[in-house]
Amino acid sequence: MAHTKVTKRHGYHVLQVKDKETGKYKQVFKSKQIKEVNRKRVELQNNTIKADEAVSQRTIVDTYKEFALDKIAMAEHPQSGMRRKSVSHYLSYHKKWINLYFPPNLLLNQITVKVMDAFFLKIKEKGCSHKTAVLVVKSFYTFMKWCIEQQYTTEVGVMYSYKVKNRPHLKDKVTANMLPKKTVMITRPEVKQLFKHIMPTDKDPHAWLKFTTVVTLAFTGLRLGELRALRWDRIDWNLGRMTINQAISEGKIKDQVKADGSFASVKMHSTLFKVLGIWREIQSKYFTPRKMPLVFSSLKYVHETTPLADRTINEWLKMAYCDLGWAEIEIVTYPNGKKSHIRNISNKFDGCPSKTFRHFAATSLTDAQAGNEILTDNFIKGQIRHRDIRLTKGLYGDHTNLDPSGERAAAEQEALDNAFPDLIDIKKLN
Repeated sequence: MAHTKVTKRHGYHVLQVKDKETGKYKQVFKSKQIKEVNRKRVELQNNTIKADEAVSQRTIVDTYKEFALDKIAMAEHPQSGMRRKSVSHYLSYHKKWINLYFPPNLLLNQITVKVMDAFFLKIKEKGCSHKTAVLVVKSFYTFMKWCIEQQYTTEVGVMYSYKVKNRPHLKDKVTANMLPKKTVMITRPEVKQLFKHIMPTDKDPHAWLKFTTVVTLAFTGLRLGELRALRWDRIDWNLGRMTINQAISEGKIKDQVKADGSFASVKMHSTLFKVLGIWREIQSKYFTPRKMPLVFSSLKYVHETTPLADRTINEWLKMAYCDLGWAEIEIVTYPNGKKSHIRNISNKFDGCPSKTFRHFAATSLTDAQAGNEILTDNFIKGQIRHRDIRLTKGLYGDHTNLDPSGERAAAEQEALDNAFPDLIDIKKLN
């Protein structure tokens, strides 16, 4: 039963409840009418009895799953004002960390500081990043509030005051061999080495999907969401261009890109043009009898129009970086033996791979700009599609309505090809 007391402050009668963990009293209700406060006190005591009965049968693990599913159900309601994306991480936390590494029989009223400390250290040991581990622990605050709303407990709980930053022994320790958390641009010799390492030796669709994905990132600087949403009907084989007007957001393909709905027609490098042509032929055979509209569709679902997962791309690159001596990784597995994810121990290119290649593409173009009247600021902005692209007067005028046989188009193609020289041995692509 909850310990309560009533005090008087500034003309109000204040109802307070004692926190079992801290021993401190916290205000839960106030009124100028003592009858209202007493009524609330009795109601609270009755709810405590009901809650205690419910709690006696409720474990943290099972109740947290109920909480996660309830949040998702609420988000799917059209008038909730919430997005599914904003609450779906709760279910992910439960599946990947809480269900596997939280004490399975621990009851709802048994959370303590020691329990949370042990859980935090455990999931970090199993491959959870420090940042994610903090977010998982923070989610318990929202979870406990939900439990009170459901009358599963009346306890404020340790999570109302528990903070990782106030636990010195839980603070993240940066190892000496780790680089700062920033995007590091890959160099031209490194890109060439990477391409050579992952270049397919036959017509294996998995190898070609990986190769085509990385080549496209390097030559265009596309964001992962844009690349994954790219359709074959957005590629103009006559003009040698691809139109970027869609991106994957919240798990769905949407008719917008990052730059506030702007789009661009991007000139393709001759090598990229050839690579995409080969991949199109391989993909059309692999996905028979259905013709896939997506350029980078998942090979896991042969008969579905499922985009390639960004996690898959990241893991490809982590594995390749490891093979080339640029990274040290660990394959973290679940207790049942199934593969979970690849954890970076050290990585020369720490950060999002798409940003690494985006920097490479932009720098390659700007480095080749000196003395070249074709590689104007407008042309480069159009290729990279900066946020302020819509504000640049005549940005598309130089290159979106060109005669493919015109001199300007030919000059652009030559300038673009020269900006990314000798990255792939074309002869080995046949």
